[in-house]
Amino acid sequence: MTAKTAIEKGMLLVAEPFMSDPYFKRAVILLCEHHPQGSLGFILNKQTDVALNDLIEDFPAFESSVFYG
Repeated sequence: MTAKTAIEKGMLLVAEPFMSDPYFKRAVILLCEHHPQGSLGFILNKQTDVALNDLIEDFPAFESSVFYG
């Protein structure tokens, strides 16, 4: 018999290795909210093609990638 772990906010969820969904394949998700009405989390390890300066106007010149999380 295996023990079940309660899912709680603050946990890191790691996708199954062979998951085929393109959004969650090999994703590491920080779970921020989890309750009967739904859950909210941020993907921490998937980089976008957007630069930080493209998102924030008047931000000092800073070369940085933006991640989904």
